[in-house]
Amino acid sequence: MLHKILIGSLLSMAGLAAQAGWVVNPEWSEINFISIKNDTVGESHQFRSFDGNLSESGKLELTIDLNSVDTQIDIRDQRMKKHLFKTEQYPTATVTADIAPEFLEGLEGTSPVKYPLQATLSLGESSVTVETEVTVQPANDHMIRVTNSKPLLLSAKSLGLVEGINKLQEIAGLQSIDHVVPVTFDISLSKEKN
Repeated sequence: MLHKILIGSLLSMAGLAAQAGWVVNPEWSEINFISIKNDTVGESHQFRSFDGNLSESGKLELTIDLNSVDTQIDIRDQRMKKHLFKTEQYPTATVTADIAPEFLEGLEGTSPVKYPLQATLSLGESSVTVETEVTVQPANDHMIRVTNSKPLLLSAKSLGLVEGINKLQEIAGLQSIDHVVPVTFDISLSKEKN
């Protein structure tokens, strides 16, 4: 579910990274996802720990610590780590992407720019291509903010998470848990010092 996310957005920043690389600033960033249970109850969750960088050549890599999942209910966090993400085997998810050099130009100033991004999300034994439109907003000369313009919809089936979701549903005694997960992200990147 994660992702999806995160990756596409960071790529956009490459435009501002023509002369220096960028690193994710976790203190000013968020990765959130929503679960829907019993067809009517939506709950918002997040990942507390992630890092990444965008090189001057436009290579983006984002790593999400799946053990940092935070649903605001400890027992649910533990169940998600064990049955959904299987963090003992797969503690992280990664997002990677390449940004076109042409996009590296013309992002100076303070005006937000929208950009369609494609990235690869790897979770467990599954890797999927995700596409999303991001808004890139230069905050100042040393920081960029990247958000997805619309929620990114991730498929549990394509990420190999259906079995884990079904197990969570059984343990919690729920009628259903949706297999499509909306993901939003707000990522700030700081320019690396030369």
